[in-house]
Amino acid sequence: MPRHAHALPLRAAILSRLVCIGILRVQNPSNLRQREARVRAMQDSHHTPSPAAARAPLRVVIADDNADLSVAMSHVIDAEPDMRCVGRVDAASRVVEFTRETDADVLLLDLRLRDGTGMDVIETLTAELPALRVIVFSGYPHPELAQEARRRGAAGFVTKSGDLDELLDEIRHVAASGRA
Repeated sequence: MPRHAHALPLRAAILSRLVCIGILRVQNPSNLRQREARVRAMQDSHHTPSPAAARAPLRVVIADDNADLSVAMSHVIDAEPDMRCVGRVDAASRVVEFTRETDADVLLLDLRLRDGTGMDVIETLTAELPALRVIVFSGYPHPELAQEARRRGAAGFVTKSGDLDELLDEIRHVAASGRA
């Protein structure tokens, strides 16, 4: 059985739940079906993987104070053939140390954490972990927050009300900008 064969129904359930509770909006539901078909084809195929697919999966850490969202997003990320969630953290005071310990490629960083703000740790993260790409994943869709996050060193900014495909594409995009 392919490694993530069980992930397809789980991912669909997670996505459905996130959409139902209003955390995610799916612009085009056929995109989800197309993505699932691509995942299934990759799992079932016996062709030579592309150079990108042959790479180690992207290592993603989620820093968010909403435990339900964090767990759900970790399942969504793990269902992607080229990504793995390597951990979750909910406190600003632990983000830098935890991300260093997991050797993450990408950090999804909420602006509101249990004991502080994500914005406050961006500069420390990018100074101490220069290979890390930070994506602010926020429920606040204000352009000035995106500008401030980028000024502090974030590689991307995606709103929680945005489309799931946008988030997954942004993870790939910012990771590619940091990989050789």
